[in-house]
Amino acid sequence: MKNQKNYFHLSIIFAFLAFFLFVYYYFAVSQTNYVGLSVRDELGEWKIVNLQKSGAAEKSGLKKGDILLSLDNQEPRKNKILNKWLIVEQVENVQVKRNEKILSISLRKNHVNFQRFLSLSAISAGITSFLLVFSRKQLISKRSIYFYYFLVSAIFAVLSLVPSSIGNDIGRFFIILMISIFPIFLSIFVRKNYKISVLFRKSKSIMLSVGIMVVNLLLFFWNLLFTLPMIFRNYLAIGIFYVLFFQLCLVLIGDRMKENVQLNRISQINIRVLSIFSVLPLFFCYVFQIGWQAPFPLVLSFVILPFFALLHGLILSRGTLFRYGLSEKVLYLAISVFLSIMLVLFILLSNYIPFYIVMIYAFSLMYLLLPLFIEIVLITKKQNVATTSLDTFLIAEEEREGISMYIHDTTIQELMFFIREVQEKGEVSKKETLDVIEEAVFSLRELCSDIYPLMIEELGLKSALIDLSHQLQRKYPVLIEVKFEQTDIILPAKYENFLLRSLKELINNSILHGKATEIQLVFKETSDFYTFTVKDNGHFIEQEKKHRNNHFGLNAIKEKIKLLGGNTTVDVGNGTKISLNVLKNKEKKDENKTSVN
Repeated sequence: MKNQKNYFHLSIIFAFLAFFLFVYYYFAVSQTNYVGLSVRDELGEWKIVNLQKSGAAEKSGLKKGDILLSLDNQEPRKNKILNKWLIVEQVENVQVKRNEKILSISLRKNHVNFQRFLSLSAISAGITSFLLVFSRKQLISKRSIYFYYFLVSAIFAVLSLVPSSIGNDIGRFFIILMISIFPIFLSIFVRKNYKISVLFRKSKSIMLSVGIMVVNLLLFFWNLLFTLPMIFRNYLAIGIFYVLFFQLCLVLIGDRMKENVQLNRISQINIRVLSIFSVLPLFFCYVFQIGWQAPFPLVLSFVILPFFALLHGLILSRGTLFRYGLSEKVLYLAISVFLSIMLVLFILLSNYIPFYIVMIYAFSLMYLLLPLFIEIVLITKKQNVATTSLDTFLIAEEEREGISMYIHDTTIQELMFFIREVQEKGEVSKKETLDVIEEAVFSLRELCSDIYPLMIEELGLKSALIDLSHQLQRKYPVLIEVKFEQTDIILPAKYENFLLRSLKELINNSILHGKATEIQLVFKETSDFYTFTVKDNGHFIEQEKKHRNNHFGLNAIKEKIKLLGGNTTVDVGNGTKISLNVLKNKEKKDENKTSVN
């Protein structure tokens, strides 16, 4: 809870910094004209190599191949923006040579920069709002923290796009920084292990990306303070995008390079391929300069697709507290709206790129996004459909698979890497050996605690439940009251672990889904049943009254209670009340049946 408060306060600081940056950019952009002109130095002459269709240069009559003679009655070599970033911006008059004729051209006024800046600022404000909400309660894992910093970088990058395009140094810095760190974030997100020390030790692609980031930033500051040779200026202007594309491709094939790092297979979405496909319109229309020029907001719409895939993967991996809680009708409506928007984007894109290319691109992108829709639909259906005995079997199978994967991806991988390290070095220090052993012991102890909490045997079920309530109250802003009519709870050993885990699941549901602030855990004993009741002031089940079997965890608990000869009652009135009634003599009946047989 303390860490979440710290990140929330940090988010407020980032929000203020973004606001001050917005004010600075506002005055820098509001009076500028979008020229849309790129040049190249050829034998001492500045030759126009690219014109953007929405820019003032193209609309004022400038053409590819024209030679720049002056900018606002100043020699091109004296123009700071031109010499550092190889673009022509923030000028009103241009003199060029064309077919041995000298032409003086006054650039038409437009408001393209300002309109784009306001649109992107609105997107940045939306991401900032999401960041504030996300940092308040959702930062519960390494994954969520890395995603948090990815959002922060996205806020400043989106805000800096237009200032960067007119040669603003601060805007260029944030864009170069985002281009440099995006492959690093992507490499981390597709990995199973999120420990930075392990990733840097095992992943060559991440180490290469960090090296490229350092080189990019050094070249930026060198270009800012001095004048780089032309080859490096060309790199910062256009080559850096080619390197980004190369890095994305390297991440794509990274798992085939014997990198010794487990990939995150929680979702079937291939985030690496999706990231590459999402930037293709940007590259073909603005980087590769092959003659296709689509409006910048249009190509930018595709770039945000990996964001949704990353958030989806974070939800599935339980790296955040957020869960899909939509009804099927609302979900189908949301998917329909999304597909309609994508259809419109593809139609608009076909006005600037050959239709058959757009068709191939649309098919490929939809194929990559299809697992996202399928997984969300399956999750929603699983929440809205009552479980059967087959579901109970599948739950057990999923738990076994989860345990197996956890041991394989953590302890076994760490020990295998340590064995290879010993084989290569011949010897390792005592400290390294103890660190590996302690980490393996910690992972296994954590797993054992989750499978069978040792505090049941050490403290008993009553004390274990009280201890659990204290842990949850320290973690969440909730008041949990535990009431027992009996001093001691004597239950068969096989009941205790199941009840502890089930009650923990119900209390977590009350906190996370029901938004409860007060919870009562009550135990009663009658002549036939042990009754455990969780009562809260939340509204989760009350909101979903039309879909009573809306939570897969609750249905699994119901099925297991049936196997123990008991039943589950749900009362939705002033809050939510769920009672687990366990038959007291079920074990004796089972023993009698066994003896008779």
